[in-house]
Amino acid sequence: MVFQPQQFLRALILAAFSGFIFKLHQTGEIYKLINPKYEYMSLIAAGAFAFLFIIQLSRIWTIREDHSGCCSCGHDHGRSKPFFIKMIHYAVIALPLITGFTFAPAVLNSSVAANKGTMLAKTSAPNTEGAGHVTTPEIENESSDIPKTAYDRKMAQFQQQNPLLMKDDLFADYYDEINENLDDYIGKHIKVKGFVHKEPGLKADQLVVSRFLITHCIADASLIGLLAEWDGAEHIKRDTWVELEGILGKASYQGTVIPIIQAKQWKTVQEPKHPYVYPVSINMTE
Repeated sequence: MVFQPQQFLRALILAAFSGFIFKLHQTGEIYKLINPKYEYMSLIAAGAFAFLFIIQLSRIWTIREDHSGCCSCGHDHGRSKPFFIKMIHYAVIALPLITGFTFAPAVLNSSVAANKGTMLAKTSAPNTEGAGHVTTPEIENESSDIPKTAYDRKMAQFQQQNPLLMKDDLFADYYDEINENLDDYIGKHIKVKGFVHKEPGLKADQLVVSRFLITHCIADASLIGLLAEWDGAEHIKRDTWVELEGILGKASYQGTVIPIIQAKQWKTVQEPKHPYVYPVSINMTE
């Protein structure tokens, strides 16, 4: 029996990829990277890596054979590649594993928001799959759909509320409703939670209470939020999670009329377990 170090290394990499994905699921860190409705796809990938690892195990030990002859296949089976070239190949593959096991996934913050540009001048929530409707794992963890009757009921309840509660179940839809029908909400009290983002051009006592909307993964994240204003807001650091209550009014930003919250009370809060909001589809058959 002959030990094959390259085959062993390949098996080790396959096992590491499978273990890494399972680790993300076990710790819940997977939700910092992808939309939960694609969770099953990552589990399939982890299972595929595990299956390939099992197959690869049979190649680590081989029976010594006489290779004095030529197989006449026209290939050198990779044996002629320099050692350092092979190591570079393996290092490139292993790099995401090393960083993944070494560093915990970070939650998107205001520095990412600054690179994606302003969102305040937009008059509606970003258009995403499923008509832009969003939910959180706590609300719709078992399905990416929400029945039309349930959606209409939630929106009707929101329209009648005072104070308006910007819950995570349909955060972007509530945001969209306020922007499209702002005159109907002027003077109403509102409660909202998010992280602090400060746009260029805002006054010192203004900030944006923001959330990231994730369609597939964090690579396609978009930012939505509400402008807020109160004395002392300039002392709050970026990325601080706050919960505030205030009165809705109008403001102008880059020539666009937008809602603004005149905050009456606020407090800092812990970053939630699920800091993002996610799009869902309205099921028209129910």
